Amino acid sequence: MISSKRQFYTLWRAGVLGNRPCMFDTAAEALADPHHHPEFGMREMGKPGGLFLISKRNDLEIHLRAWPEIRWQIDGGAPNHLVELQGEVVRTERGTEGYFAVRSRMDIRSAMRAGLYAPKRGLTALLLMRHFMDPSSYDDVQTLLDEYPDHVIEFASFPCNVGVIPNRNTIVWEVRAY
Repeated sequence: MISSKRQFYTLWRAGVLGNRPCMFDTAAEALADPHHHPEFGMREMGKPGGLFLISKRNDLEIHLRAWPEIRWQIDGGAPNHLVELQGEVVRTERGTEGYFAVRSRMDIRSAMRAGLYAPKRGLTALLLMRHFMDPSSYDDVQTLLDEYPDHVIEFASFPCNVGVIPNRNTIVWEVRAY
């Protein structure tokens, strides 16, 4: 059971919770990455619901200097302008269900604030995931649902390969039961 954000981040960084973006500890490390990410995700560590920013490559060091007291987790971001399906899915006694946004073309938090998430369950939820996820990504999410019963799996799927596992079009953003 994943019972805290800290526990989640430890497992996520270790690569045991499916595909994830590249992770960096410093701006220098992020900027030196050979993938030349155009944007970076910045999450405040150690504080539930902490600050989250999407930083353009040229602004990363400026953002880090603006909040020197914050310990940040930096990731390689995602091509949010291309997102096909994003959602939060869980398996309950009623089957597979969750909230999904189709082709929002924005990051998850923005899509939620815009009211683009809609509840789906059962066959509709499964068909949405099968349609937008490549077969390996779909299998990865189903495996997480099997291994972490009653946990919410937060993800985003794209029309291109993303993340650190080759040939995957879906990033798992969170696995939680907290």
